[in-house]
Amino acid sequence: MLRIFFISFWVSALSLYPILGYGKAEIVLLKGKAVLLDKKGSKKLLQQGDVFDNDGLIATDKKSLLRLKLDDGSVLSLGPESKMTLGQVIAGKPKVIELLAGKLRATVNEKTPLPSEGHKMYIKTRTAALGVRGTDFLIVHNPKNHVTSTVTFKGDVNLFKKRDEDVHESLREEMDRRKSIPNIDQEKDLVNLEDDLRHHTATGVAPGQLSGAYPSYEKAAAPVKLSPTQFALLAQNSHLEMGAKGKILKGSKNKKNPGPTNDSLVPVPPGDEAVPEDQKDFDKKNADGIRAGGVLDLETGFYLAPPADATFDAKTKTYEMPAEFGGVNAITGEYVPPEGLKLDPLHGLVPLLGMGPDYKERDVAKTIAKFKNLNGSFNDRVYKALRLFKELSRFDLYSYLNYRFTTNAMENYYGEWRAITNAPTMIWDWKIQGGFQLYHSPTWLHYPKGHFYSVYHERDVAEIKRNDMMEMMLGWESHYKHYLFKKKARLVFDFQFKTEYLDYKKRQQYDYYTEDSGLKISERFQFNRKHLSEVYYQIRAFQGYNKPDHGNIHNGGFTHRFFMGRIFDLQVNYEHSVRKEQWTSNRYKIDRVGGQLILLDLVPKTEVTGGYTWEWHYYQYAPDTLPQRAVDPNRLNESMKDGFFYRANLFLNYRLGEFWKLNGLYEFSRQRTSAGSFNKAFIQQTWGGGLVMYF
Repeated sequence: MLRIFFISFWVSALSLYPILGYGKAEIVLLKGKAVLLDKKGSKKLLQQGDVFDNDGLIATDKKSLLRLKLDDGSVLSLGPESKMTLGQVIAGKPKVIELLAGKLRATVNEKTPLPSEGHKMYIKTRTAALGVRGTDFLIVHNPKNHVTSTVTFKGDVNLFKKRDEDVHESLREEMDRRKSIPNIDQEKDLVNLEDDLRHHTATGVAPGQLSGAYPSYEKAAAPVKLSPTQFALLAQNSHLEMGAKGKILKGSKNKKNPGPTNDSLVPVPPGDEAVPEDQKDFDKKNADGIRAGGVLDLETGFYLAPPADATFDAKTKTYEMPAEFGGVNAITGEYVPPEGLKLDPLHGLVPLLGMGPDYKERDVAKTIAKFKNLNGSFNDRVYKALRLFKELSRFDLYSYLNYRFTTNAMENYYGEWRAITNAPTMIWDWKIQGGFQLYHSPTWLHYPKGHFYSVYHERDVAEIKRNDMMEMMLGWESHYKHYLFKKKARLVFDFQFKTEYLDYKKRQQYDYYTEDSGLKISERFQFNRKHLSEVYYQIRAFQGYNKPDHGNIHNGGFTHRFFMGRIFDLQVNYEHSVRKEQWTSNRYKIDRVGGQLILLDLVPKTEVTGGYTWEWHYYQYAPDTLPQRAVDPNRLNESMKDGFFYRANLFLNYRLGEFWKLNGLYEFSRQRTSAGSFNKAFIQQTWGGGLVMYF
């Protein structure tokens, strides 16, 4: 009866996790219970001596452990309450392991030849990609707080932290696919994981060091030396024996120190906020300001850093953990919190007694209740409220507010410059755009969206005020996620309907000006990790109210981004645009070529972008409309094949925190186009700045 209950429990608990294929592996040690679940839903209680040659997912029960010997001589140990898949569909290719939850100890055979892919084995979690050659290492992954921590015992481990956006996307995919179990392509995984590990933000973790992939960190944490005592004990515990009763090894007592708090944990628990520590000993910390000599909690993945007043050992270059911070089990190397405390994956250090509903896994009602208990400064409360809202929803928000001065106020009619004033003015422009990830599976993303955009000119001159503008948009995106060149790609269908209002009648009120609906189809793909491309085609149907024009706009082009390394990226783009007016069959054409150089963190928290764009503008008149040209003040009296426009700009973004940026801009534009008695040449300069929110 107990066996039936155990199998049923694991089937229900694991049915949402991905399944990978794997080659032969022999169970050389099994303590407790473990279950195999194949992609067809069949389940099997495992026994020592079993050899696998099919697809499946392995999970261990409480107080259980499993040790596998792979066909290449590598050895894997899976700890209690852990879930793992092992991929070996293609013979001779490196194995791909996915650690879904728990603890994994791996010893990779040093004699195995290094394959062309670059690593002998690849391990991935929801938040990290790891590559190993001939290495002995430990990985801890907690699916509740999405923390992945790794310790290297021998050799070297390469670690890449996935973007938070990709982590959130995988969570939504898993939720929306419900009970479907997709197959994962080993060959494509190898390509993408190796690309990740060659990224400039990947880090190497040397023996004795710990690093991790932590939420809200932009990249993998800088490696830090683990407590020498815990490191030696974990190195000996190759089977991942857990829970054994043994002596607790502690450091010296420091009665002045009250004990650990959540500000000593790395990363900061998602259910709490840490107070920044004194930076007086920053020279003895790693690049992320983390003190060496701390301990790893094997359940939550948290690293508990020593306090500022801990004793520093110049020989080992680590701090000694005081006795008030707990200790480590002398048999297993597990961290043991101080008496009366427990480490919770969501709330960090919490009282062991009275662990009621407040410390259970978060649900919607409890998260909403947190809004009533926000504390700290105004900025702290804002950040906490935003994180809670993001936690509850699938809502994305982008907004900015700029205040600018321009030497020339004018109207832009679908890329054509009209109503040129040659008069300066101050301008407010504000935009807020939101979207909701309605459905997110491994294949499709459906995303309704909308925005409001407004421009207001402060100078009270009728010719300038007529350019005051409001725009509203409603749209829908459908993303088809697939593979191209063995890399992840997206085919995006983007539907939008826009309505624009201007004071074009100079009556100090907004009037209907234009509206258009359009469909943009784009393909986003990568040849390799250094290149990101997008090709697109867009068609729009527009209706003008100032002039009774209506017709179609066709845009086609491409964008290509070169990831040049840690310091800068380069982006180039080209677009061809044709606006065809149905009543006259006239066409207005634009060819646009441009590029942007993006400097990344040349100064801390600062991104600088320099751009240049060149455009060719010209009308193509239908033969039967030639007499109309002389009476239309917004159109030239002859072909504009010699007309051109160029723009040089400089943008600066400074990150204020998790959601906010300050921006500054300077822009120089020039157009030289004249025809007959009408001159549409101008020079314009604009500079200013504002505040941006990314959510």
